[in-house]
Amino acid sequence: MAALMRGKLYSNFKLYRPLFSSQSQSSQFYSSNFINSLTSHHSASYLPISTQEGNGRKTRSSVKVCLAGAGILASIKKLLGQDDDAENEDYIVTAIKRAILVHREGRFHAAERILHVALKQAQERGDLQAQTYIYDCMANCAAEAGELDKAEVLFKKVLERMVISGEDMESNAVVEISLKLAKIFSLQGKHDLALQGFTFCYDTQEKKMIPNTDVDSDTILLWAMVMDWYAVYLTSKRRYKEAHALYEKSLGICEKVNGPNHPQTLVLLNDLGGACTLLEKYDDALGYLKQAVRLAEVTGSDDLPVYLCNEGAVHKHKDNWIEAKSCCKRALQLAEKLSNKEAAAEATKCLADVDAHIHKK
Repeated sequence: MAALMRGKLYSNFKLYRPLFSSQSQSSQFYSSNFINSLTSHHSASYLPISTQEGNGRKTRSSVKVCLAGAGILASIKKLLGQDDDAENEDYIVTAIKRAILVHREGRFHAAERILHVALKQAQERGDLQAQTYIYDCMANCAAEAGELDKAEVLFKKVLERMVISGEDMESNAVVEISLKLAKIFSLQGKHDLALQGFTFCYDTQEKKMIPNTDVDSDTILLWAMVMDWYAVYLTSKRRYKEAHALYEKSLGICEKVNGPNHPQTLVLLNDLGGACTLLEKYDDALGYLKQAVRLAEVTGSDDLPVYLCNEGAVHKHKDNWIEAKSCCKRALQLAEKLSNKEAAAEATKCLADVDAHIHKK
C-alpha cells in the first residue's frame, strides 16, 4: 500500500548551533560509543568546491535532505560575540549571513563558495567557534544539495570539534547534529548507523523530560523533531505501529508548544493520517486529514492541496468515490493555482482512478 504525500517540513523547532560549554563529557556508555564512532577520524580542512552552478538540483545524488533553518540569522552574532550594530558588523558574520540568504534561494553551491571564503577568514583569525559554525552551514548546504557523502563528512567534523571543545555529549547541540547524521545514514542505506543514531537521539531527549520540572521549550521541541524524523524512518522500514506512536507523541508536543494552527501541527496531522492509512485504519485517517484540511483552510496553508489529495486517497480506500472525486478535483484546482506540480500530478491520478471506477459501473 502506497504511503500518502507528506507536506513541507515546517520544523519551526530551533536548530542548535554549536555553542560550546565547559561541561564534562558525562554520558551513558551507549551514547559515548555512538558519538565516538562518528568522530574517530579527522577530515580535511577544505573540501573540493563543486563547480556546478544553479539551484542544486543536478548533483551527484538525486536524494536531498530537507533541514530546517529557523533561527540561524538571529544566533550568528551571539555565537561570535558580536553586538547588534550593523555598521560595525564583523566581516565573517556578513559573509555567513549572505551565504544563508543564498542558501535559502536554493543556490547551494554558490552558498558553499561564500562559506569557504568565510572559513578561510575564520581560520586566519583563529576563531574556532566561527569555524565550527561555518562547517555546520556547509554541511547543511551539502545535505540539501543531495551531496550526502560530503554532508556526512562535514557533520562528523562539526561533531568532532564540538566534543573536543568540551560540549556535553548529551546536549541539544550534539543531539541535533546526530539527528541530521541519522537522516543522512538512512538515505545512504546505512541502516545500522541510522537506527543507532535515531535511538540515541530519542533516548537522550526522553531522559530530559523529567516530570514536574520546567523543561525549556527548545529541548521539548527538539524531542518532538526527533520523534518526527524517527517516525519517517520507521515508516520507510514498514514499522507502522511504532511510527504511528511517535507521530502521536510529536503531535501532542507540537500542539502544546506551537499551537493547533501551526504549520508543523498540520504536517503532523497529515503524517498521522498517512500512518493510519498504512495500518488500514481508514476512519482514523480521515479524522486526522479532515482536521488538517480544516486548519489549512483557516490558516491559508500552501499545503492544502496535499492534504486534500490524501483525504481523497483515503476515500478511495473506503469506496467513497464521490467524496474522493470532490477532494481531488479541488486539490487539482488549488495545486495548479499554487504551481504545486507534485500535488497536481497526484490529484490528476486520483481523478483518473475515480473516473475509471465510475465507468466500470
